[in-house]
Amino acid sequence: MLDYDVVAEGLHRLTRWFACHQIWDNTMAFSQGPIFEEAYEIRAAMIAGRVLHLDKARTVAHAFCDRAVASQGVTEDNMYFMGYGNQRNDEGTPACSCVADASSTAQVLIDAIQAYPDSVKNQAYIRSVRSFIDYVLTTYATEDGVIGVGILNHTVNPWPEYWCANALFTPILVGFGEITGEKKYL
Repeated sequence: MLDYDVVAEGLHRLTRWFACHQIWDNTMAFSQGPIFEEAYEIRAAMIAGRVLHLDKARTVAHAFCDRAVASQGVTEDNMYFMGYGNQRNDEGTPACSCVADASSTAQVLIDAIQAYPDSVKNQAYIRSVRSFIDYVLTTYATEDGVIGVGILNHTVNPWPEYWCANALFTPILVGFGEITGEKKYL
């Protein structure tokens, strides 16, 4: 039998500075730092909502996803805003646009689509994730399909094979392929 007290405590510890009351009442201004870090908290809130039967997780997830879609492309075309790295050099290249961190945000959209399949917001989320995936595959994948870092220190893809980008981007591909049924993403 699942001990919900233990599960809840584990989810709370998983999120370094997650305060349940701020997320559940949806008054949090999403100002706790880089958006990709918030993504982990939102995912934990969604899990807590499912395991503990808390209806508020849907509202929290959609608020985050709506903001992620609205800020997509702020730093770089089709990439999710990370909450940092926007400073541009003389050529206009941002300081940072990390595939791994942007993938953390994309995972929340995938999780929200899967958790709430009846949502009217899902088509917008699918379009958003598709543009992110296609952009990363076109811009940062090697011929062998390995994903690079993105933009780092105003340099485009200085690490053409980056383990963290691959570890966080691959579940996006699989989840998206499962959602859409498009085998090219699997």
